[in-house]
This record gives sequence, C-alpha cells and structure tokens, in this order.
Amino acid sequence: MSKYIKITNEALEVPRLFLELLGVSTKRDNDDTIGQFGSGTKFAPIFALREGWEWVSTGYDNEGGYTLSYQVTSDNPHGIDVIQFRYDLPNGEIHIKDSSYSLGAGELGWDHAYQVFREAFANALDAHYEDGSEYSIDMVDSIGEPEFGEFSVYLTADPELVDIVENFDRFFSLNREPVFTDRFGNKLYEKMLDDKDGIRVYHKGVLIYGPELVRESRFDEMTSIFDYDLAKVDIGEDRKVKDITGTELYTMIKMYARNMYYREGGAEVIVNRMVNDKLYTGSDPNDKFVWEFSYPYSFKIYDYEEGVDRDRADAFGKAFIHRAEALYCDDTFERVGIVCRDSGIAQGSICESLEERGVYPLIVCQPVFNLIESTGGKKNVAAYILGEGFDTDFVQVYGDDKEFYDLAYKTIVDYDSRIVSYPIKIMQESTKNSTILGKAMNINRTDKTTFIAINSSLITTRNIQLLIATIIHELDHAVSGALDNTREFRDLADNRLGDLIIKHHCDKQELIDIMNKWSESDSIVDDE
Repeated sequence: MSKYIKITNEALEVPRLFLELLGVSTKRDNDDTIGQFGSGTKFAPIFALREGWEWVSTGYDNEGGYTLSYQVTSDNPHGIDVIQFRYDLPNGEIHIKDSSYSLGAGELGWDHAYQVFREAFANALDAHYEDGSEYSIDMVDSIGEPEFGEFSVYLTADPELVDIVENFDRFFSLNREPVFTDRFGNKLYEKMLDDKDGIRVYHKGVLIYGPELVRESRFDEMTSIFDYDLAKVDIGEDRKVKDITGTELYTMIKMYARNMYYREGGAEVIVNRMVNDKLYTGSDPNDKFVWEFSYPYSFKIYDYEEGVDRDRADAFGKAFIHRAEALYCDDTFERVGIVCRDSGIAQGSICESLEERGVYPLIVCQPVFNLIESTGGKKNVAAYILGEGFDTDFVQVYGDDKEFYDLAYKTIVDYDSRIVSYPIKIMQESTKNSTILGKAMNINRTDKTTFIAINSSLITTRNIQLLIATIIHELDHAVSGALDNTREFRDLADNRLGDLIIKHHCDKQELIDIMNKWSESDSIVDDE
C-alpha cells in the first residue's frame, strides 16, 4: 500500500515565507482563485498534524530547493504546543523556525479530512486556472527531492484521505459533465448514482457546501434536484459558503427560471428531472425531502426579474406542462391542471372539479406551484381552469325521459322548495363525464348564475332514488357554498338524514310531550 498522496503542479517558484505567514498569499484578494485568503495552507497542515498525518511540501524559491515539514514543540515557559517549520535542504542542512501558531490553530473550523486534501489540491488547481499549469495526483511510497519547476505536497495516505482520492467526484466537479449551463457559467450536474443524499454545491470545481462540511445538517434525510457549480459565491476563510440561503440559493433557483439565459441543456433537462422522478411532490421516490424546496417563496418569480420570457416555449412553466401532459394525458384527460398541495384548500374537491372538465389534476408542492405559475404555466393552475366555462354539452329530455325526470323534480320540490331557485341542466353523457353524476356550478359567485348539472345517465337508467339523491346533494352545495369533504357539508347531509328519520319514523306526539317536559324543567331551574 502506498504511503503518501502526492499532489503536484507546475510552478517555477513558491516562496517559503508565503507558506509560513498567515494572511499572505500570491492569490490574496483574487476572487478568481480558491486560495485567496492566505490561511488554508497554514491551518490545513496544523489540522493534519493534530490527526497524526504528515503534510510535506517540496519546491523552489530564490534561495533554492526545500522540503518543508511541520513539527511540534512545547519547549516554552507555558508548555504550549507550538508549531515549528522544518526545512530540509538539498545540501543536507536542516533549518528549524518557530511559528506563531499553536497546535490548536483553526480547530473550530477545520474538522474534516476533505479540508486537508482540498487545501493541498487548491494550490495546484489555482495555478491551473491562472496560467493553465498542469497538475497531477499520485500514490507514492516516499517523499522525493524538490524538482525545479514543480511544487508538490505529500499527504499521509490515511484511509480518510485516500477515500477522497477514490471518491474524487464527490468533492470536486472537475471530471463531472454538466447537464445544464447558463450564460454566467453556473452549472447543474445530475446526482451521482452512489451519492443521492443531500446536496453538493461547488465553486470552481471545489466543494463548498455538502455533507462533509455541514455538521448539523440532516443530509441523509434529503436529496436535491441537482448538484451545482456556482460562478459567484460568498465564502469564508474555511472555504465554506457563508450562508447558502442567500445569494447562492437565489442563483440556483433563478437558473431554472431565466430561460433567456439558458446555454446548454435548457428547460428540458430541468423539467425531465422534476417530472420523471416526481420531485414536484416535494420528495423523491424514496421519500427523501428535496433540499431546494425548503425555501418555497424563493421560487416565486416576479415580473421585474431579468432573463425570464414567459411566452417562450422553453419557459419553465410551459415546458413543465408539456412534459406532464405527455406523461399523464390520454383520451380521458386533455390537459394537466396544477393543484397546490400546500394551499390549505380541499384537494379532493378541486381534483374532482378538474376531472369533470377532462383535466388531469397534478398535485405539486408549493415551490413547484410558485415556479410553474410565475414562468408561463399560469393558465394550467387549478384556479384559472376552474374559472373557465364548463366544457360539456347540455341536452333537453323528451317523452318518457321527461316524464321520469318531472316526477323526480316534483318530489324534490315537495321535500325542499329551495330547488326552484336553481336551474337544472342535463349533461350529455360522455367518456369524460361518465363518472360524474352531478355538479353544482358557479357556487359562491356573484357574477354568474348558480345552476345544477346532472348526468343524463341518471334519467336513462331510471334510477329515481339516485337521481333525487344527486340533485339534493348538489342543492346543498348550491345553497351552502360548501365543498365536498368539509365538515360543513357533512353536517348538512347528517341534518337531512335526521329530518327524514323524524318525519317518517318518529312518533310526533311523543316527541312533543318530551320536548314540553324538558322545556318546563329548564324553566324551573332558571327560576331557582
């Protein structure tokens, strides 16, 4: 088994002082690099030392070649463990320099093996970004001599560090192919087959947010739509994103909405992931919550947003509807209606009303609803569709059918005369409405006439009990304005049932006598 991980990049000169002083870096204040803070190559070797790992650097500067390693001394009046720099020179000389760091430097923020590997690799990666310098990662058995034109870092091949090399793509997106890119350089990556949990956010190919960096997260209980590489981020000296819910989250969501800024992949990639895996419900097929949907109102795209053209076919809302209709629509359903799962409105009634119109009800979580509605899909949300006219043919009945219907109607008038206030229309039975017996239309509206629609099959099958029951059921909707599956509507049905039992099965005189006795008893109590 190899003893060291060797990370090498082309570099003519790396001054020793830049490896010693905190806050000093050749990349200081350069936002286009990873190592801009001048602290990573100081804290990371100390963290490695705490873990019992070696961090050894070999390179050249204007004094010649050097091999830098780190050691600890407590030879001071307070017995504090202090870091020392040890330089082994090609001529055999050894120079020891005291640092100003204790062994505990950085321990509050540096706590994962990835951070050690990242800092060693970031030097090579920054050189690659700056001037195209080549870099390499190798497993070796020993520490070599300094090579002019190269800078190398040797790390102990501890299993934790080797795991990062073997699972490189989890920590660095450099070898991953983006499925989507926008004009700003932001990228989306498909989730890796062996890494479905949580979310991974990279910057310049380096992980800045993920399971290894966020200790308090519950990443094993969630997934994400994609992994991301963001062109602009706000990171701290520990190379972690400062607040993922800020600019970074805004950038992720706007990537979906800004169809005018799509470059590679486009809406099809985004929509297919959401629809095919049914992430629009708010969770994946394994019931893992979708991380992005933790912030639903960030998915509301306002009119002033740049880069959004709701009329284009690749607008997210339109593309989502197109894909959903390809999956869910058939001879029964002509289009999809979007129902918000989190609206607080009775979904059963909404879905039933959509189905009556030949619309497939697709229940989505609040964030997806917000995104669809505000990016070109507004005409497919349930509220918009239910505000349209009722798409069915109405017919007149004649002869025996009319005689049968009139008998049912007169029976209802005798039972509840309020029926005369609501016109009744008869729907022509079709494949679209064959399961719909009746429907109270335009309830709770002042701009349109409320009426009751009943299926012609109730008449042609001569089921007078079901015909009367259906009309009474819809009358209760029309009078009360209550929807199915509500407590108010169930109470109406219970009261009707009670009235009918009293009317036909209760001894009226006995009931009157009991109520009078109760009234007299109650009066005596009041007098006392």
